[in-house]
Amino acid sequence: MAPSFRLSSAPESADEATAHKEIYDQLRRVAETFPSAPSLIGLPCSRHPDGWYTFTNGVVSSMVIKEHLTARATDIFLTTFPKSGTTWLKALLYSTLHRGTDELVAHSPHQLVPFLESQVFVNDRIPDLSSLPSPRLFMTHIPSQSLPDSVATSGCKVVYLCRDPKDCFVSLWHFWNRFMPWDIDEAHRQFCDGVSQFGPFWEHILGYWRWHVEKPNQVLFLTYEELAADTLGQLRRLAEFVGCLFTMEEQKHGVDRNIVEACALENMSGLEVNRSGTITIVDSTVPNNTFFRRGVVGDWRNHLTPEMARRIDEITKSKFKGSGLLLHPQFLQSHLTARTTDIFMVTFPKSGTTWLKTLLHSALHRGANDLAAHSPHQLVPFLETQVFIKDRIPDLSSLPAPRLLMTHIPSQSLPDSHIPSQPWDINEAHRHFCDGVSLFGPYWEHVLGYWRWHTKRPSQVLFLTYEELTTDTLGQLRHLAEFVGCPFTVEEQELGVDRKIVEACAMESLSRLEVNQSGTTDMVDKTYVNNIFFRRGVIGDWRNHLTPEMARRIDEITEIKFKGSGLLLHPQFLQAKRE
Repeated sequence: MAPSFRLSSAPESADEATAHKEIYDQLRRVAETFPSAPSLIGLPCSRHPDGWYTFTNGVVSSMVIKEHLTARATDIFLTTFPKSGTTWLKALLYSTLHRGTDELVAHSPHQLVPFLESQVFVNDRIPDLSSLPSPRLFMTHIPSQSLPDSVATSGCKVVYLCRDPKDCFVSLWHFWNRFMPWDIDEAHRQFCDGVSQFGPFWEHILGYWRWHVEKPNQVLFLTYEELAADTLGQLRRLAEFVGCLFTMEEQKHGVDRNIVEACALENMSGLEVNRSGTITIVDSTVPNNTFFRRGVVGDWRNHLTPEMARRIDEITKSKFKGSGLLLHPQFLQSHLTARTTDIFMVTFPKSGTTWLKTLLHSALHRGANDLAAHSPHQLVPFLETQVFIKDRIPDLSSLPAPRLLMTHIPSQSLPDSHIPSQPWDINEAHRHFCDGVSLFGPYWEHVLGYWRWHTKRPSQVLFLTYEELTTDTLGQLRHLAEFVGCPFTVEEQELGVDRKIVEACAMESLSRLEVNQSGTTDMVDKTYVNNIFFRRGVIGDWRNHLTPEMARRIDEITEIKFKGSGLLLHPQFLQAKRE
């Protein structure tokens, strides 16, 4: 299969070439009236009327694109701030749409999905893209406010990938340093001032973030950190968003896994085309290998001084205030430092979370008195919906050890305890659940992330199941208490301290307490009645809700997803196997 479109094709006629040049010349004259900006690595830089900076020829190209590119409803626009995982995203989505990675062997991702502003609409070209088959896959760094109006009105799909600003800055600095020396202090000052290619960084992200919040079905907002932590899960999410989801048969044959492996930067950087090949950017020849520096999450620590990092963090907090963007897990991670004495409880939603909170809180405090006056979600609030919200970055350093923290965030967080439920007990929205579209989903990747961590470090990560906890609550509570370094003594067991906690934390007991019958809990900016958290979780209750076909579908996905992990060997899954 050929690249997306031929970049070398000349205009169809001399008249057309002349007309195109006149358009560019006219816009160049307009661009000359724009405010100039400090040069970037010695090259002229202009400020676009929409408030962003880039090289002057990029400003001209963006204006040509806005006037001469008409989006279709079937188009897919990939958008990023420079050095946010662009090359990786191109390879993943191109391979997904074409269901294979053969083209990556002979072509750079930037040949397969060229940049509109630096490879397509350049050198006085205005190419006719109307003959390209659907879906057309386009790539741009242009900020959201400067895209063609038809991108928003057509309803086409927009995929935005962003990255931690400190890592993004370091990657930018490394990239341009390959072409000429660039003092990192000067580069840092310009980045913080907003003078960077297609910057300011923060406004670039916020433009697409607000668009995503307003139209989540049109704009998918991804983070590099999420993509790095769960590439397969995010690829499936991406494929579904663009209407090209992987079938169960394809997943069974590893089509999606093969794409993930082939598109790994380690693999792509070893290909001859990327080791020795080149691409043309505007009128410069650029070696392909410049695009394949491995982007390690947190690498900024090896390059930035504490003061430089703090400056970027301060700007990020100020710029994102009120946007809701601080709710994203990577920002929580940036501002929460785990201690060796911490205890992280982690669940997939509706997997016994409320019960686990009461058991462990009561075990640590050796009593259940607090449960009479406080909801479990007040005693052990969720980090992402009750603590790090409303622009708050609380100082948790004064909390005494052990700090008990609760989250649903997938395994790129720092948890120590995980408790899944059988998949068919979790969500009655069957189709979305099977497609992986559920809160903090996909379910299977969430479970597998912690399962693999547990198998690698069983002394750090305790993996529990709702079924085990239900069958032997007292035994599992003792096991849990021992794991967190707070075992019940023989004397406490003789006095029934642990048994009383089990009785007080039973769902029947908790649900009868006045605080849980009529009280409320605030999460983000909404108030929830406490009684919604106390539906009694009966093992096998799925039989009262799912058809045999629905149950069989979930079983099939579970078997495929967990294949080779060892997780199907767990007793509860063996017991659940239906004849």
